[in-house]
Order: sequence, then C-alpha cells, then structure tokens
Amino acid sequence: MNTTRQRTVRRRIARRRFRGVGLLDSVMWIGVVVFAFVAIFGMYALVSDGQRRMQTRNLVHQVVTSVRSLYTSSVNYTGLTAAILVNSGMIAEQFVRGTAIETPYGDAVTLGGWDGGWSVGIVNDETDVCIAILSDYVDGGGFFDQLTGAANPAAVPAALVDGSATATTIVASIAAINTACASANKNIILEFR
Repeated sequence: MNTTRQRTVRRRIARRRFRGVGLLDSVMWIGVVVFAFVAIFGMYALVSDGQRRMQTRNLVHQVVTSVRSLYTSSVNYTGLTAAILVNSGMIAEQFVRGTAIETPYGDAVTLGGWDGGWSVGIVNDETDVCIAILSDYVDGGGFFDQLTGAANPAAVPAALVDGSATATTIVASIAAINTACASANKNIILEFR
C-alpha cells in the first residue's frame, strides 16, 4: 500500500512538472513568435524606406531626362512646369497627382524655366535622400556638367520662374553635401542651363 501510494504521489508530481514545462514552453514560443514578428516588421520598414529613397532618386533622374528630351533644340525653358512633363507622358504614373509631380513620400516636385536655364525643386525631409540627390548631381562630371547651382533652402519657392529664385552656388564636395543635408533644411533645388 505504501508503495502504491508512493507511485501515485510520484505520478502526480511528474504530471505537475510536465504541466509546468508545458507552460514554460508556451511562454517561450510566444516570445519567439513575437520577436519574429517585430523583426519582420522592422525589416519591412527598412526595405520600404530604402525603396522610397531609390524611387525618389529615379524620379529626379526621370525629370531631368524628360526636360532634356523635350527641350533638345531650345535653350528657352520659359513656361516649364510639372504639368508639361505630366501631359507629355514622360513621368511614371506612380509619381503623378493630377498635373502635379510628387515624390514617393508625397512631397511636391516643382519646375520652372527661363531663357537659358531651368530648375527643379524637391520638397524633402529625408537626410539620406538629400545626400543621394546632391551627390548624384554636383560631381560636375559628364552629363550633369550643365548644373549651375544646387542648394537646400528652408522652402522650395512656389514659382521657380527665373534664375533669382534658384540656387546660385554648387555644393561642391562630399563634406559640403553632408553638412548641407545635416541642417534643418533638406529641400533641394537643382539649377541647370
């Protein structure tokens, strides 16, 4: 009888231990699943932000290329607006809002032209985008040799219609670009001739 009772007590203790391990396992698995979801959502945020940065750079390249192809035989860019590029079908639909052009972040892209030059203004809050775009255009080499000014003002002027509304100096080095984009102003104006 004593032996039977001892076996019963041992079984109860074993079952209780088993239940405790099961609960501990459950808590551990829940923790692993929560950690996995947090990691997946974190990676998604990083990847989607990187994609938006790349799309913004591509949009700026697309705008520059479109203006150059529309005005191949003229240096008078008077009347250049975003609507002209949109109506010509040269801007990808994902960046078009009515007759306006917007970055993937939802910020405005403004165009203006005058006799002998034109400019593009990008409203921007992202340091990485500022650095990437200025780095692409201020190296002074090759195709972008016609850049005459680049800046990051507090606000992009509503109407970029003459040379006085645009940048007058080129941010000429990587250090200068980093300094310019580290400031509170991350908007970008590129002026071409």
